[in-house]
Amino acid sequence: MFDAVVDFAAVRHLIWDLGGVLYQLDFPRFEQEMRALESGQGDRPFWYHTTSQPELFSQYERGELPTAEFRQALRQQFAMAATDAEFDRAWNSILVGVFPDRLDVLTQLHAQNHRMAVLSNINELHLSHLATECAPLFHLCDRCFFSFRMGCRKPEPEIFQKVLQETGFPQDRATLFVDDSPQNVEAAIALGLQGLWLERSDWFGELAIGLGAEIGRKTVPSVLR
Repeated sequence: MFDAVVDFAAVRHLIWDLGGVLYQLDFPRFEQEMRALESGQGDRPFWYHTTSQPELFSQYERGELPTAEFRQALRQQFAMAATDAEFDRAWNSILVGVFPDRLDVLTQLHAQNHRMAVLSNINELHLSHLATECAPLFHLCDRCFFSFRMGCRKPEPEIFQKVLQETGFPQDRATLFVDDSPQNVEAAIALGLQGLWLERSDWFGELAIGLGAEIGRKTVPSVLR
């Protein structure tokens, strides 16, 4: 469990991760669907984890590979036999939908004059799939930053510096970064921000209460104090 201390009274600016924090992901389904495309001739089965992933994924998230080249490279690396449509369906199977309470919480925080931004390690295919559904969330934020358009990704310090520069958010404890990957939170804290590792999605209600939104239980557990 990540032991960062959140000083909620100091928070005026919020930087949200998207997948795993605002938007629900299904990792087991994703792995199952991608492995179903394999021919069985590869050296290693398809794999993915929030703390590590094939370098091809990172290259795609930085925008270093166009979608067509990414599909072909992944087919070759994992010996997959699939049309573009079959590949895209399996690739997008990780995407479930916006968590039910997120829009309500961000609406309340926006009304309380919290300034917010989204910072996501995301690729072109995934953003195309979820952009319309997430539009109401995005509209509540000052800016939305997507790694494949920025040429860098979390936890690289460069991406945090770009977000702070373009939003004007202070590089201090007035800015809270929330992410479901511990290495990304550690990087933000190293730069002077507050950070919270949302290890479990059901902690979000407690985080919302700490920030002053009316949701869930009325006490903040020790993990968030």
